Amino acid sequence: MNRALRTVSVHTGALLAVGLLAAPASAVGWYSASSPLKVKEKGVTQGGAYGAFYNAGNTYARNKTVRKDFRPGGNGIYVDTRFSFLENSCTNTGGCTTEWKFSKHKETKRTTSGSWVRQTVDRTLSDEGSKARGAIHVCEDQSWSPDPCSPWTYPTFSY
Repeated sequence: MNRALRTVSVHTGALLAVGLLAAPASAVGWYSASSPLKVKEKGVTQGGAYGAFYNAGNTYARNKTVRKDFRPGGNGIYVDTRFSFLENSCTNTGGCTTEWKFSKHKETKRTTSGSWVRQTVDRTLSDEGSKARGAIHVCEDQSWSPDPCSPWTYPTFSY
């Protein structure tokens, strides 16, 4: 199906309603500056993030992120986004199913700033897809051990 002929489902999150991010009306807000998605290590909050996942011109699934280090100058804080698309999958025997197909994994740059830092990551929309999903979490970069990360959030939009 041609993307230009598809309609976009409109979702608005509380984050967008207060104008913290200037994102399209079809954006799905995830968390906010006053209530960010948090990464903790041994029960101590290390950093946070919020943002908007949206359809950019029927061409890209885009994640507009805002993140900060709650313990400035320490290990870097980053947002990890895993892009997936809901696609039809058919076999040679004629059976078809609809399933989420992983497309790309992208991370923001690390920040050790105590101020909010913005960065956008994106992925071209799948021609075979009808929905885009971002599996998103915020993490703290660790040199010698696994990175602690927040729980995942899964903003999704139709296109």
